[in-house]
Amino acid sequence: MERTTNMLDAVPDLRQEEAVAAWAEPESRRIASLNFDDAQVDNVASISPADAAHASLGLDPVSLNRFVLCLLAADWACYPDPANREAYPHLQHAVTVFPKGFRLWTAGAGCRILPIGYSAFHPISPGTFAVLRDGPQTITNRRQITPQPQTASGEQYLYIYNIGILPRFHRTEASRALMRAFREDLAAVPHRGLTAIIVSPDGKRVIERFGLRQSGVITHDGHEELAYVSDE
Repeated sequence: MERTTNMLDAVPDLRQEEAVAAWAEPESRRIASLNFDDAQVDNVASISPADAAHASLGLDPVSLNRFVLCLLAADWACYPDPANREAYPHLQHAVTVFPKGFRLWTAGAGCRILPIGYSAFHPISPGTFAVLRDGPQTITNRRQITPQPQTASGEQYLYIYNIGILPRFHRTEASRALMRAFREDLAAVPHRGLTAIIVSPDGKRVIERFGLRQSGVITHDGHEELAYVSDE
Protein backbone atom coordinates (compact mmCIF):
# COMPACT_ATOMS: atom_id res chain seq x y z
CA MET A 1 0.00 0.00 0.00
CA GLU A 2 2.91 2.36 0.70
CA ARG A 3 4.13 2.39 -2.90
CA THR A 4 0.58 3.09 -4.11
CA THR A 5 0.15 5.93 -1.62
CA ASN A 6 3.38 7.49 -2.87
CA MET A 7 2.15 7.16 -6.46
CA LEU A 8 -1.21 8.74 -5.65
CA ASP A 9 0.49 11.64 -3.85
CA ALA A 10 2.25 12.54 -7.12
CA VAL A 11 -1.04 12.80 -9.03
CA PRO A 12 -2.91 16.13 -9.11
CA ASP A 13 -6.50 16.11 -7.83
CA LEU A 14 -8.19 17.22 -11.07
CA ARG A 15 -11.98 17.14 -11.57
CA GLN A 16 -12.71 19.16 -14.72
CA GLU A 17 -12.63 17.06 -17.91
CA GLU A 18 -10.51 19.58 -19.83
CA ALA A 19 -7.89 19.74 -17.06
CA VAL A 20 -7.88 15.95 -16.75
CA ALA A 21 -7.28 15.54 -20.49
CA ALA A 22 -4.49 18.14 -20.45
CA TRP A 23 -2.75 16.12 -17.73
CA ALA A 24 -3.54 12.59 -18.98
CA GLU A 25 -2.40 13.03 -22.58
CA PRO A 26 1.30 13.76 -21.91
CA GLU A 27 1.33 11.47 -18.83
CA SER A 28 0.01 8.51 -20.82
CA ARG A 29 2.47 9.16 -23.66
CA ARG A 30 5.33 9.27 -21.18
CA ILE A 31 4.26 6.00 -19.56
CA ALA A 32 3.86 4.28 -22.94
CA SER A 33 7.31 5.42 -24.11
CA LEU A 34 9.26 4.28 -21.03
CA ASN A 35 11.78 1.50 -21.48
CA PHE A 36 11.00 -0.78 -18.54
CA ASP A 37 13.89 -3.17 -17.95
CA ASP A 38 13.48 -6.86 -17.10
CA ALA A 39 13.69 -6.27 -13.36
CA GLN A 40 10.92 -3.68 -13.55
CA VAL A 41 8.77 -6.00 -15.65
CA ASP A 42 9.09 -8.68 -12.98
CA ASN A 43 8.41 -6.30 -10.08
CA VAL A 44 4.78 -5.28 -10.39
CA ALA A 45 2.05 -4.75 -7.82
CA SER A 46 -1.65 -4.06 -7.81
CA ILE A 47 -4.19 -2.27 -5.66
CA SER A 48 -7.96 -1.96 -5.68
CA PRO A 49 -10.29 0.03 -3.43
CA ALA A 50 -11.43 -3.33 -2.05
CA ASP A 51 -7.86 -4.11 -0.96
CA ALA A 52 -7.59 -0.77 0.81
CA ALA A 53 -10.88 -1.32 2.62
CA HIS A 54 -9.86 -4.84 3.65
CA ALA A 55 -6.66 -3.42 5.12
CA SER A 56 -8.73 -0.82 7.04
CA LEU A 57 -6.85 1.93 5.23
CA GLY A 58 -9.57 3.14 2.90
CA LEU A 59 -9.31 5.73 0.17
CA ASP A 60 -10.54 9.24 0.95
CA PRO A 61 -12.37 11.12 -1.87
CA VAL A 62 -9.19 12.86 -3.05
CA SER A 63 -7.17 9.63 -3.11
CA LEU A 64 -10.03 7.80 -4.85
CA ASN A 65 -10.11 10.48 -7.57
CA ARG A 66 -6.35 10.21 -7.97
CA PHE A 67 -6.82 6.43 -8.26
CA VAL A 68 -9.29 7.09 -11.10
CA LEU A 69 -6.75 9.38 -12.81
CA CYS A 70 -4.13 6.63 -12.58
CA LEU A 71 -6.61 4.23 -14.19
CA LEU A 72 -7.20 6.81 -16.93
CA ALA A 73 -3.47 7.29 -17.56
CA ALA A 74 -3.02 3.52 -17.79
CA ASP A 75 -6.01 3.26 -20.14
CA TRP A 76 -4.72 5.96 -22.49
CA ALA A 77 -1.19 4.50 -22.41
CA CYS A 78 -2.51 1.04 -23.34
CA TYR A 79 -4.85 2.35 -26.06
CA PRO A 80 -3.17 5.09 -28.10
CA ASP A 81 -6.14 5.31 -30.51
CA PRO A 82 -8.50 7.92 -29.00
CA ALA A 83 -11.49 5.93 -30.28
CA ASN A 84 -10.62 3.10 -27.86
CA ARG A 85 -9.97 5.25 -24.79
CA GLU A 86 -12.26 5.75 -21.85
CA ALA A 87 -13.48 9.23 -20.96
CA TYR A 88 -12.84 10.54 -17.46
CA PRO A 89 -16.51 11.19 -16.53
CA HIS A 90 -17.59 7.66 -17.49
CA LEU A 91 -14.63 6.02 -15.77
CA GLN A 92 -15.06 8.12 -12.64
CA HIS A 93 -18.77 7.25 -12.50
CA ALA A 94 -18.10 3.52 -12.92
CA VAL A 95 -15.50 3.51 -10.13
CA THR A 96 -17.84 5.47 -7.85
CA VAL A 97 -20.70 3.01 -8.43
CA PHE A 98 -18.64 -0.19 -8.10
CA PRO A 99 -15.13 0.55 -6.81
CA LYS A 100 -14.25 -3.02 -5.87
CA GLY A 101 -14.38 -4.07 -9.52
CA PHE A 102 -11.34 -1.96 -10.44
CA ARG A 103 -7.74 -3.11 -9.94
CA LEU A 104 -4.75 -0.93 -10.91
CA TRP A 105 -1.38 -2.46 -11.83
CA THR A 106 1.87 -0.56 -11.25
CA ALA A 107 5.60 -0.87 -11.89
CA GLY A 108 8.66 1.10 -10.89
CA ALA A 109 10.46 3.38 -13.32
CA GLY A 110 13.45 5.13 -11.82
CA CYS A 111 12.33 6.66 -8.53
CA ARG A 112 8.62 6.66 -9.45
CA ILE A 113 5.82 4.12 -9.33
CA LEU A 114 3.63 4.37 -12.42
CA PRO A 115 0.36 2.81 -13.61
CA ILE A 116 0.87 0.23 -16.36
CA GLY A 117 -2.56 -1.36 -16.74
CA TYR A 118 -5.79 -2.27 -15.05
CA SER A 119 -8.63 -4.76 -14.93
CA ALA A 120 -12.21 -3.77 -14.27
CA PHE A 121 -15.80 -4.97 -14.24
CA HIS A 122 -19.12 -3.75 -12.90
CA PRO A 123 -22.73 -4.95 -12.62
CA ILE A 124 -25.25 -4.10 -15.33
CA SER A 125 -29.01 -4.43 -15.42
CA PRO A 126 -30.75 -7.55 -16.84
CA GLY A 127 -32.10 -5.30 -19.59
CA THR A 128 -28.61 -4.20 -20.65
CA PHE A 129 -27.43 -7.83 -20.66
CA ALA A 130 -30.40 -8.74 -22.88
CA VAL A 131 -29.59 -5.94 -25.33
CA LEU A 132 -25.94 -7.04 -25.58
CA ARG A 133 -27.09 -10.63 -26.12
CA ASP A 134 -30.00 -10.09 -28.50
CA GLY A 135 -29.63 -6.64 -30.08
CA PRO A 136 -26.14 -5.18 -29.70
CA GLN A 137 -26.53 -3.26 -32.97
CA THR A 138 -28.85 -0.86 -31.14
CA ILE A 139 -25.94 0.38 -29.00
CA THR A 140 -24.22 3.42 -30.52
CA ASN A 141 -21.91 4.31 -27.63
CA ARG A 142 -20.25 2.20 -24.93
CA ARG A 143 -21.45 4.70 -22.35
CA GLN A 144 -24.95 3.24 -22.85
CA ILE A 145 -23.65 0.25 -20.86
CA THR A 146 -24.22 1.91 -17.51
CA PRO A 147 -22.84 0.60 -14.20
CA GLN A 148 -25.28 -0.57 -11.54
CA PRO A 149 -24.74 -1.10 -7.80
CA GLN A 150 -24.40 -4.67 -6.61
CA THR A 151 -27.83 -6.21 -6.02
CA ALA A 152 -29.06 -7.14 -2.57
CA SER A 153 -29.36 -10.78 -3.67
CA GLY A 154 -25.69 -10.82 -4.60
CA GLU A 155 -26.43 -12.15 -8.09
CA GLN A 156 -26.24 -9.91 -11.11
CA TYR A 157 -24.94 -9.64 -14.65
CA LEU A 158 -21.42 -8.27 -15.00
CA TYR A 159 -19.79 -6.21 -17.72
CA ILE A 160 -16.06 -6.74 -18.23
CA TYR A 161 -14.96 -3.13 -18.53
CA ASN A 162 -11.26 -3.72 -19.26
CA ILE A 163 -8.38 -6.19 -19.04
CA GLY A 164 -5.29 -4.38 -20.28
CA ILE A 165 -1.60 -3.85 -19.65
CA LEU A 166 1.18 -2.09 -21.57
CA PRO A 167 2.54 -4.15 -24.51
CA ARG A 168 5.97 -4.33 -22.81
CA PHE A 169 4.32 -6.47 -20.12
CA HIS A 170 2.44 -8.82 -22.45
CA ARG A 171 3.27 -12.51 -22.03
CA THR A 172 5.23 -11.87 -18.83
CA GLU A 173 4.62 -12.78 -15.22
CA ALA A 174 2.94 -9.37 -14.86
CA SER A 175 0.23 -10.20 -17.42
CA ARG A 176 -0.23 -13.64 -15.90
CA ALA A 177 -0.60 -12.09 -12.44
CA LEU A 178 -3.16 -9.65 -13.83
CA MET A 179 -5.23 -12.52 -15.25
CA ARG A 180 -5.04 -14.53 -12.02
CA ALA A 181 -6.11 -11.56 -9.92
CA PHE A 182 -8.92 -10.69 -12.33
CA ARG A 183 -10.31 -14.22 -12.17
CA GLU A 184 -10.22 -14.07 -8.37
CA ASP A 185 -11.90 -10.65 -8.28
CA LEU A 186 -14.59 -11.83 -10.71
CA ALA A 187 -15.20 -15.06 -8.80
CA ALA A 188 -15.73 -13.09 -5.58
CA VAL A 189 -18.87 -11.45 -7.03
CA PRO A 190 -21.74 -13.90 -7.69
CA HIS A 191 -23.11 -13.41 -11.18
CA ARG A 192 -25.51 -14.92 -13.69
CA GLY A 193 -23.75 -13.87 -16.87
CA LEU A 194 -20.86 -11.89 -18.34
CA THR A 195 -20.62 -9.38 -21.16
CA ALA A 196 -17.80 -7.47 -22.84
CA ILE A 197 -16.98 -5.19 -25.76
CA ILE A 198 -13.83 -6.02 -27.72
CA VAL A 199 -11.71 -3.51 -29.64
CA SER A 200 -8.60 -5.56 -30.49
CA PRO A 201 -7.49 -9.09 -31.51
CA ASP A 202 -5.61 -9.42 -28.18
CA GLY A 203 -8.82 -8.56 -26.34
CA LYS A 204 -10.71 -11.21 -28.33
CA ARG A 205 -8.23 -13.91 -27.35
CA VAL A 206 -8.35 -12.90 -23.69
CA ILE A 207 -12.11 -12.62 -23.39
CA GLU A 208 -12.77 -15.98 -25.03
CA ARG A 209 -10.89 -17.62 -22.14
CA PHE A 210 -13.86 -16.68 -19.98
CA GLY A 211 -16.32 -18.62 -22.13
CA LEU A 212 -17.88 -15.63 -23.87
CA ARG A 213 -19.12 -15.78 -27.47
CA GLN A 214 -19.64 -13.03 -29.99
CA SER A 215 -23.26 -11.86 -30.10
CA GLY A 216 -22.93 -9.11 -32.69
CA VAL A 217 -21.51 -5.66 -33.28
CA ILE A 218 -22.05 -2.32 -31.57
CA THR A 219 -20.92 1.08 -32.77
CA HIS A 220 -19.03 3.51 -30.56
CA ASP A 221 -18.73 7.03 -31.93
CA GLY A 222 -19.01 5.57 -35.44
CA HIS A 223 -16.51 2.73 -34.90
CA GLU A 224 -17.64 -0.91 -35.01
CA GLU A 225 -16.76 -3.02 -31.96
CA LEU A 226 -17.57 -6.63 -31.10
CA ALA A 227 -20.13 -7.53 -28.42
CA TYR A 228 -19.54 -10.70 -26.39
CA VAL A 229 -21.79 -12.49 -23.88
CA SER A 230 -21.69 -15.68 -21.85
CA ASP A 231 -24.47 -18.19 -21.43
CA GLU A 232 -26.56 -17.62 -18.32
